[in-house]
This record gives sequence, C-alpha cells and structure tokens, in this order.
Amino acid sequence: DQVNNIYIEVLGVEIPPYNELNKAFRRRNNIVHRYSLSNLDRITITNANANDIRELAMEIETFLRELEDRVKISK
Repeated sequence: DQVNNIYIEVLGVEIPPYNELNKAFRRRNNIVHRYSLSNLDRITITNANANDIRELAMEIETFLRELEDRVKISK
C-alpha cells in the first residue's frame, strides 16, 4: 500500500501491520465527521469509552516499538 511504500523508500523498512490502527481511524472519523454514525450504514452509532482509548494506546505503543526496532535493524 501507499504508506508502506513511503516507509520503504524513505527508511528502507516495511511498516508493521496496522489493521487495528486503521479500525481506530475509521471509528474516529465516524465520531468526528459523521456525527457518530457508521460510514457503512449511517444507522449504527459509533462510540468509544475509556477502555477503548487504553487499548488503542497499547496498540499504538506496540506499533511504534516494532517500527523503531525495524528502523534500528536496517541501519
């Protein structure tokens, strides 16, 4: 994909899987840009609670650690 290609070109590494982060981005966009309605059916309400935020923070930390490790190895 385009983001991975940029990382390969600039840093010489593939980025770690970021499926969970993409899900979070879609949820965020539904909340912020679509009045909390799902982009799929415009009926389902999208919400987030404190636990969702904690889990996302852990996903982000894991992603960044793995990316950092890949960059260090490639040097």
